[in-house]
Amino acid sequence: MSKFTEGSLFFKKRVGSYADGWGEVTDENRNWEDAYRDRWAHDKIVRSTHGVNCTGSCSWKIYVKDGIVTWETQQTDYPPTPCGVPNHEPRGCPRGAGYSWYLYSAARVKYPLIRAQLRDAWRKERAHHEPLEAWKRIVENPQTRESYVKVRGLGDLVRTSWDEATEIVAAANLYTIEKYGPDRIAGFSPIPGYSMVSYGAGVRYLSLIGATPLSFYDWYCDLPPSSPQTFGEQTDVPESEAWYYSNYILCWGTNISMTRTPDAHFMIEARYNGTKLVNICPDYCESTKDADWWLHPKQGTDAALALAMNFVIFKEFHLDNPDPYFTDYVRKFTDLPMLVCLDKRAGKDAYVAGRTLRASDLEAYAKAGNSQWKTVVWDETSDAPAVPQGSIGYRWEQEANGDEGKWNTLEIDGETGKDIHPRLSFIDSSDEVVALNVPYFGDESIPLFPGNTDDGPVLERAVPVKRIKTAEGEALVTTVFDLFGAFLGIDRGIGGQVAKGEMDNVPFTPRWQQDITGVRAEDVIRLSREFATAASTTKGRACVLMGAGLNQWYQTDNAYRGIMNILMLCGTVGVPGGGWCHYVGQEKIRRLRFYMPEERAELETELYNVERAAAAAPAILILDFSAVTFMDSSGIGLILGRYKLARELGVKMPVGNLYSSDTFYDAAGRNMRFAKMGVMAVEMEAAGLYCTAAYLGKRALAICSISDNLVLGTELTPQERQTTFTNMMKIGLEAAVKMAQRG
Repeated sequence: MSKFTEGSLFFKKRVGSYADGWGEVTDENRNWEDAYRDRWAHDKIVRSTHGVNCTGSCSWKIYVKDGIVTWETQQTDYPPTPCGVPNHEPRGCPRGAGYSWYLYSAARVKYPLIRAQLRDAWRKERAHHEPLEAWKRIVENPQTRESYVKVRGLGDLVRTSWDEATEIVAAANLYTIEKYGPDRIAGFSPIPGYSMVSYGAGVRYLSLIGATPLSFYDWYCDLPPSSPQTFGEQTDVPESEAWYYSNYILCWGTNISMTRTPDAHFMIEARYNGTKLVNICPDYCESTKDADWWLHPKQGTDAALALAMNFVIFKEFHLDNPDPYFTDYVRKFTDLPMLVCLDKRAGKDAYVAGRTLRASDLEAYAKAGNSQWKTVVWDETSDAPAVPQGSIGYRWEQEANGDEGKWNTLEIDGETGKDIHPRLSFIDSSDEVVALNVPYFGDESIPLFPGNTDDGPVLERAVPVKRIKTAEGEALVTTVFDLFGAFLGIDRGIGGQVAKGEMDNVPFTPRWQQDITGVRAEDVIRLSREFATAASTTKGRACVLMGAGLNQWYQTDNAYRGIMNILMLCGTVGVPGGGWCHYVGQEKIRRLRFYMPEERAELETELYNVERAAAAAPAILILDFSAVTFMDSSGIGLILGRYKLARELGVKMPVGNLYSSDTFYDAAGRNMRFAKMGVMAVEMEAAGLYCTAAYLGKRALAICSISDNLVLGTELTPQERQTTFTNMMKIGLEAAVKMAQRG
């Protein structure tokens, strides 16, 4: 019988009923549903991410049928976040959801392409000449070269073979090297994050022929020098999860809400959590709509805004009314206490900043290992120079020179082992005050960007100095702290071309930046005070989210350094919820197992661990059942009997609340919450045991040995697990024997 005939015999399909006749059972062929089932059938699922040049690295499940990607869905196995923090899921954006479309798009370039005019010229010359001579005849013939150059940007690309493409490239490179030299060739290899093999192959080729290899970050303008020179590394930044811990966020030059789809929710959730969000960008973008406050400097003027914020923060929080947390932070973790030599400016009664003073310059430290790479500070305790641990000289040849373990920034003289207290400023203890010349590049007015033409190319400042005897004679030194204050032009009562307050039109005050950026001076002052106050109150939980919207302009290096200085002056770098979140943080997902400082304090003082629980076992057991609202299936006698036996065996056994769960490995971050409620342990069966006993009218008791501390992360070894559970079994079996004897 055909499917058509079967389909027409509607009333003959019924063969039974159910639910008192309200439902019916039919006999029919449902093969027609296979088309829908097959639509979602697949052979395997593989893990991938959507493509190149994205630091999100969102994981996707890729469904494959007959070797073809059919569709994709998000992975859901990301590491959990700490208790009370939003999870990473969902992670993904429309680019990832379009994986299969990207893969099979008609617009995807799958083969090498070449301009038809160049291909025809190459094949014509290659038929009669070797590759190098063929390319020479093409580029040195004005008509031939013009034929393919004039059509650039007009399409007309045709498919070629890999052999032909690589031969043309090789011939062009050889010709350029022969005629102009290898340094006239510049190459851009794929980013390491995409493929280390591809990146390495490209860089290796360029290096072998003597060409200039460009890095992934070269399109970021001045980023490479500013970041590694300040922090010693590129952009290894906090996870976007850390934004949730911040109390003040500056979203500077990055449109998180649009371009960072997997991470944006952390920024929005932080705002709902009470975090203030300020957006700094010229355009009214998606992140602007999500912010509490919008500042819109002119394009390319971010450096002026950042320098003005440096002025306010340094003046008000480091000079006028030093913040204890900031002072301690910069003394320990920045170069502000380091000594810098001043060089006499030729023909001028003024000085310029030179190099950092080194241990090799001082007779007492000259023979120390790697002394030329060890910086010097002025120790307030001894009122003399000292060499603090932590400079790069302590990192090299550690074992050979006895410097192992000294790669840190402790307030200790790395050579003598004595405690030191680095001085930040010589303002009250200087040998003299000298004139300091600071180069200034904003003295020329250009359209839309007026300059301070009265100041000229050099700013006249003043700085306090110490005279120190070195191997090369007497040297004038000052601290980076004093140099920074002089650079900013803050009036410290020692002269120079300085500003007495924020509203003086002197580089680099808020009033000065107003004419450059278009941002009101009052707003810069307010922003600086708010950010610094938040950082001071929370001990560094304030951050800057920064992206390519800022670094695609000129003066990028100054903009980056200005923002980094804000963060270091406010003690935010290295603090959860603080620091520099460059474009923009979710470069990888790693399991975070830290707690906020106040949470850690609670753990150390309030939460149970194995030893504390045992030590807290009472000598006299007091049981209060006034709040019990459920049936106790164990009985007071059974509890007291086990407690007595435990005392006889020398076991300190606390009596209290258990939490029954099949997810007790903190999958949802519950453990700390339950610990605060007085729950002593987590197990898997006790609730079912008690409920069953209560239902059957039987007596039951749960006795547990603690093997893992889920809050503090301690656990018993396999050997300890084999040998330390004996007493628990003795206590339980003795109870079972007595209950059986009583019937």
